[in-house]
Amino acid sequence: LRVKVTKVDDKTKEATVLFCDYGNSEKVAASKLRALKPELAAIPGQAVLCHLAYVNVPGLEDDYGEDAAYFVQDHVGGRPLVARVEEENENRVPQITVLLRDGVGADYGSVQAGLLQNGLASVQPRPKQRWIQGDLEELRTHENEARRRRLRLFEYGELVSGGDDAEDEAPEFGFVKRV
Repeated sequence: LRVKVTKVDDKTKEATVLFCDYGNSEKVAASKLRALKPELAAIPGQAVLCHLAYVNVPGLEDDYGEDAAYFVQDHVGGRPLVARVEEENENRVPQITVLLRDGVGADYGSVQAGLLQNGLASVQPRPKQRWIQGDLEELRTHENEARRRRLRLFEYGELVSGGDDAEDEAPEFGFVKRV
């Protein structure tokens, strides 16, 4: 298997590796790693780093982060997918919409819509770019329904996104300001 070493722990003699053709990562014993033959290294990795466009999804360590990860895994794992590249971020990482065409979750239309409908994501605040307003309006409709039903991220009310001018009242206690 082809991997890229992303971190080495000298104490434990373990390396964190990213599987170039699958996209997952794990820790392995550094003694198990071998140099890749040049002809194999010349083949580009089959996994591409990307982010879901227009939504904020909690990290694994955050409330409902594992639920969001399981939702994505259940709806995209092991299936051929159709992804639409919406734009690239400042690091040239594609921002994508993953379309769900058949099977589990097809009624959501996209992974983003499914996450929003289940209260597992929020819509990113975006500048008013005319060409994406239709997509954003649909996503906001799903988010508003999750808010109304007080699902997961919205169980205590509406999330208030912090900006540069946001007042942070008690970050050491995990305070999140809600309306």
